Amino acid sequence: MTMIPFDTSAQPVVIAETKPERVVVPVPAADAPAIVRSLADFEIAGDYAAALKATLRDVADLSESDREKLVAWLEARKDSTAFPTLFMLARTHQDAGRGEDAAKWYMAGSLMGLIDAARFGDGSASNAVREVEAQFSDIRQRLRQDSTPRVQAVTFSLEIEEQLASRQAPLWIAARAQSAVAGDPTPLLARANWEAKGKNYHDMFRGFVERAGKMSVVELVWDF
Repeated sequence: MTMIPFDTSAQPVVIAETKPERVVVPVPAADAPAIVRSLADFEIAGDYAAALKATLRDVADLSESDREKLVAWLEARKDSTAFPTLFMLARTHQDAGRGEDAAKWYMAGSLMGLIDAARFGDGSASNAVREVEAQFSDIRQRLRQDSTPRVQAVTFSLEIEEQLASRQAPLWIAARAQSAVAGDPTPLLARANWEAKGKNYHDMFRGFVERAGKMSVVELVWDF
């Protein structure tokens, strides 16, 4: 997906805080599969790269029972700020052969990624989202070719966005973003600076659904 460039020139940029807050991570159940225990450790450490790598590498080898436990754990942690949980759900469903569910979670990850990256004062924050999206070329190809799953996925992404509207800015994007001033922590913008941009993304997705998946000229650059 081609990201829309950041533009904060319309209003002065106000720095709200220097870094996202960490969240308390619940201890996995005693019968949780090894991958869930590993992801919990990565979440505590804020190591999004290791968490994503483990999911991409190991989920295909899980038993059906362990895969369902992983799905349940990830869905319960979909508001996690430590790693790209929505994209990880997409890969888990994809490896289970559930293409529609995979497309829905992928699109939810993309929408939330757009909005979350807009929170940061450094435009390179969006690189974190691009890098994860690049792991889903097959899903993107399917969405590009067929408007039916595209509309379903975008509709689902809007529902997830509403559920996660109050979540903290993600650590996994902050970890990838580079500060405009070397050595400084990645800055977060005040709500007034990014909320309007987030609404624009929401409206773009909503308009897409209302037109039954037909892309406008502007959205032709929004490459599924």
